[in-house]
Amino acid sequence: MTIDEQIKEVVDLHDRYSVVRYPDQSSCSPMELLDMFNTWHSKAAILFSRYLSNDDENLVKFKNIEKGNSYVNADLFDDIETFFQILIDKLHYSVAYQLESLIQEGNEIVKTISYVKAPSGIIRMFDVYNVEDETRYQTWKSKSIRFLNVNFKDDTESTAFVEAANSFDKSHYTPKYLKEMVGILISFKEIPNNIKRKENVKQTPPSAVTVNINQSQTQNQKINLFIEAISDELTGKQYKELQSIAQEESNPDTLKQKIVEKLKSFGGDVLSNIVANIITNPSVWNSML
Repeated sequence: MTIDEQIKEVVDLHDRYSVVRYPDQSSCSPMELLDMFNTWHSKAAILFSRYLSNDDENLVKFKNIEKGNSYVNADLFDDIETFFQILIDKLHYSVAYQLESLIQEGNEIVKTISYVKAPSGIIRMFDVYNVEDETRYQTWKSKSIRFLNVNFKDDTESTAFVEAANSFDKSHYTPKYLKEMVGILISFKEIPNNIKRKENVKQTPPSAVTVNINQSQTQNQKINLFIEAISDELTGKQYKELQSIAQEESNPDTLKQKIVEKLKSFGGDVLSNIVANIITNPSVWNSML
């Protein structure tokens, strides 16, 4: 089961339970509701623990809840729904998710390669193949190389991926090289340790290694900083409303205006508390001193 399929499963379980969770408003029995809640929460906790850090504050809060009977769980659902939505978002930014998506798309592109027959009367000394969507392939290749440079820059397999890509392009899209590229991505998924080449480790001073690591993590840190800043201030419903605006509005200026207006509608203290959470975060606060 892919990460997308696992995410869909827990989201579907979440949505089904949210509709029928109150025993006095549901056709389900209290025992059925109890089982629905426990199934959703257990599968979600396993999914998050598999791909996210177990030190994540939202994950800790989500996992360590005090479950009760069907009535208690119905009310508890409101308290942990925000954590659930935040963790789903984080999952989409995780290295594991991005890697899984690249592997899946690579396999799809492999299936679109077709053999090009030589014109009548022409004898070729080599085979020629065609990729159905050239733009899609080139975009996938660029994204994959960018991903490996950010997350596995000093791993020898990152260099092997680029070499396989060059061979694929030069060999008139011979399928075996594209399959090799996908295989390299799979190897990172199954054995994700970033093993640096010995010569690079000897030549690179510790301070430079620290800089490289910090740079590769900058984007995720910024995202996590914002997500954590709002996690204690918004309910699950409010968080979903912000998500809906972000998904529907593509113009940055209009999006900013709508987000601010929506935050104001939540109450005067919400916006100021979110800003305070960001400023008082140690990584931000220390840089201001």
